[in-house]
Amino acid sequence: MIKKALLSGAAIIALTSYANAADIAPAPVMDWTGFYLGVNAGLAGGDFDYDLNYDLDYFNADEDGENPQGEDISANIFGKGDFSLDSSGLLAGGQIGYNWQADQFVFGAEADFQWTGLEGDIDADIDVGASADLENLGNLFDGAVGANASAGSEVDWFGTMRLRAGWLITDQFLAYATGGLAYGKVKSSYSIGFGGSGDLGFDPIGFSDSTSDNSWGWTLGGGTEYRINEAWSFKAEYLYVDLGSQTLINNNPLTDLIGDDLPDDIEISDRLKISSDTAFHTVKVGVNYKFW
Repeated sequence: MIKKALLSGAAIIALTSYANAADIAPAPVMDWTGFYLGVNAGLAGGDFDYDLNYDLDYFNADEDGENPQGEDISANIFGKGDFSLDSSGLLAGGQIGYNWQADQFVFGAEADFQWTGLEGDIDADIDVGASADLENLGNLFDGAVGANASAGSEVDWFGTMRLRAGWLITDQFLAYATGGLAYGKVKSSYSIGFGGSGDLGFDPIGFSDSTSDNSWGWTLGGGTEYRINEAWSFKAEYLYVDLGSQTLINNNPLTDLIGDDLPDDIEISDRLKISSDTAFHTVKVGVNYKFW
């Protein structure tokens, strides 16, 4: 009888211990390792920076090296403009990637592609100076010594190829940093106008041009991702994207335009260079589906 009581007590203790152990045992850990595919949408915005430099060398002299009034007139007129335009737009696209989990660390690689309406434009005045007294230049510029420029840029689409490294704050919640290469379709345009009647013998003129390039650069950012279940997750991400610089123009437009039509006692040479830098911020949310 005592033996049966002891066995019964031991069985009760064993069952109680097993039940308590089951109550305190950790829930199964979600596995982040695998391939995933997803979609996203968000906002993009930032500054497109433009750098403009213009040099005009002017010399007025006859065949003997003197101008008709008996003195040489030479000068270098230079213009410089550094300005930026605010840009903003919506974006939408998709991503594909692979995660590899090691305890609480998650490493991976991701590529995405975005369609975007990111664009902006600006008007700006250009500061003009000279290496000689402008009063000695006669009617080189009739009415105004200065210029105005307008510029615009837009990004039709862009994509990134990035590495990711994250830490599992909980079994389902990941915080990560990411960075890598960026690429995109960038369109830029400009228009610049200035006056030049009088001694130069031409009316106020202007130049305009545009360019469209596939540009490469870099990106850096971070985000969070929450696993809803084994298959689906929700993400929020910030990226800074720099697509580098474009040269819109780098030549001598005024010399090409009027060089052959100048009077014999006037010589000019010029150089106009305009470049633009494309960089912007993105904030987006999306969902991923782990398919393998």
